[in-house]
Amino acid sequence: MEPEKSEQIIEGPTALVPQPSPMQLEPLRPVMDLAMAKERLAQFQEFVSFYLKEGEDYGTIPGVKKPSLWKSGADKLCELYGLEETVRELRVTENWDTGLFDYTIHCTLSRNGLVRGVGVGSCSSYESKYRYRDAQRKCPICVQETIIKGKEEFGGGWLCWTKRGGCGAKFADQAPEIAGQVVGKITNPDMADVKNTILKMAKKRAKIDATLAATRSSGRFTQDVEDQRVVTEEEPLHEAPPPDVTPPPRPTNGNGNGSTAPITATQKRAFWSACKQAAKTEKQVLDYFGSLGIERTEEMRKQDFEPAMKWAIAREA
Repeated sequence: MEPEKSEQIIEGPTALVPQPSPMQLEPLRPVMDLAMAKERLAQFQEFVSFYLKEGEDYGTIPGVKKPSLWKSGADKLCELYGLEETVRELRVTENWDTGLFDYTIHCTLSRNGLVRGVGVGSCSSYESKYRYRDAQRKCPICVQETIIKGKEEFGGGWLCWTKRGGCGAKFADQAPEIAGQVVGKITNPDMADVKNTILKMAKKRAKIDATLAATRSSGRFTQDVEDQRVVTEEEPLHEAPPPDVTPPPRPTNGNGNGSTAPITATQKRAFWSACKQAAKTEKQVLDYFGSLGIERTEEMRKQDFEPAMKWAIAREA
């Protein structure tokens, strides 16, 4: 009688590869018991609640179940878990003639010399938010993109808005130097100017990916949504700082819930999150505020909120 065989021989394309018998495979088991797993989850949730700040370290986008982790939140999680960051370039494309700058970055997070998580992030100048820009009407006098449509009750026409840094010049409705300008989505003529932004964005995406893996927090956060916002180099779109004195609220219907009452803090966050999701630039938002006759979110009324959200969510064609 032949002895019992403990391995099988599988013919491969170039060699015979020994494989262990199914009886020798040890079943995969959890490395911690249920009580420890619950304790670690509770500690993590407590840290998120008391240390991470919504709107600064993560944000919630309307229509998306999980909040999006931002770079500052990833930095704090790495600090909490004692993780050290190491990045390297996997692929680099820099074509100054075509304006293509493409980076793929690998990020490793380690503690005490042991790798605890890895992530990969990439960014390209051919992504729509970098390849194109939103051209606004430019004042022919001060050469600033500060032209807005004048209100009909004030004579209509076009105005170079001084509160945006304009010179205050006024133009007729059909002034060719204003009405004849090309506006909207155009190819970015200065692609090299965003080269550094693209490299930083690739590194940021790689770190957030690695952080979600290392801290096992992908069940709590996502990263895909946050990356769709348009902005400055790294920071989220911020509204202008409020003035030293908050203006008195407009009259309400008496119970504070009327359509002319100020919007709530929740509505304010929802508006800015929608602007980020739809890739609205700060200039677009401020121009929209100008059409409402306001300068900041605090002046927005509840009656303005629904149309404002529809505008914020709409993407440029």
